[in-house]
This record gives sequence, C-alpha cells and structure tokens, in this order.
Amino acid sequence: LHSTSRRQRQMCIRDSLYDGVETMLSHLRQAGKKIYLLSNAQSIFTAHEIRALHLDRWFDGMFLSSEHGCKKPDLRFYEKLLNTYGIDRDTAVMIGNDGTCDILGARRAGLRAIYLHTNLSPDETVTEADVLIEGADMKRLEQVLLEDGRMAEKKS
Repeated sequence: LHSTSRRQRQMCIRDSLYDGVETMLSHLRQAGKKIYLLSNAQSIFTAHEIRALHLDRWFDGMFLSSEHGCKKPDLRFYEKLLNTYGIDRDTAVMIGNDGTCDILGARRAGLRAIYLHTNLSPDETVTEADVLIEGADMKRLEQVLLEDGRMAEKKS
C-alpha cells in the first residue's frame, strides 16, 4: 500500500513546486540566511518528495510532525525546532499558508509570521500575520525577507 501511494504521489510532485522557489531559496542562502522546514506532513511521503524535488539541499534542518509526536500549531513543535537548532526567536520568521497552524502557532511561539495566501490555503481570513502575500509570489517573499529592517519594524 505504501509503495502504491508513494508512486501516485511521485507522479504529482513534479508540478508541485511554485515558480521561483529555488531562486528565492538560493538568494536567501547567499544572503547568509538559515532555512528550516517545520511541517505537519507525514515523513513517509514528504521526506521522499523533498529529496525528489532537490529541496533538501536548501534546508539547515527539517522537522516533520510524524517524527516528533506533535504538530503545528502545538507550541511544543515550534519550541523543539527553536531549541534543537538554537534559533533566535527575535530574528526568526515563520512562513506559511495556513492561518491557524502556521501563523497563529508562530505568533504563540513569539515569532514573526508571513502568510502566503496560496491555492492550498484554507478558506480563511488571517489578520495575525506581520505580512500577507497574495499567491505564491516568491519574488515578493524574497524581497520582504531580505529588506533590511522591514520584518523588525513589523514585529508587534
């Protein structure tokens, strides 16, 4: 069953990467930024998909909920990532497309948050984000993340 499900997902993942993601990640890396993944996805599928899309090379660390016994918006999941990698919550920014799991969870953890309202986002209104970006606009996301002081000014 797992191999059949995995094969079906493999056929879908080729087109699942938003335009500009790798360019944006490359620019963040060149700017000296650390990049971590905190996902509610199941490791049995997601770890393989990340490798298949060659995204694993961009991450300094990855936390998949199925491997950690908790998931977003549980504060413990955020704290595990922050503590494991020594991430400074004053400079960290959570980027997500789910208002409850990503944005509210991040805010409860004391993190700034950028909401990407994408085709995968739930039907919701998100007002807690520091920055709202309509669509999967990777150029805009990169701009927000790399502009000096912009995120610091938005912190509440």
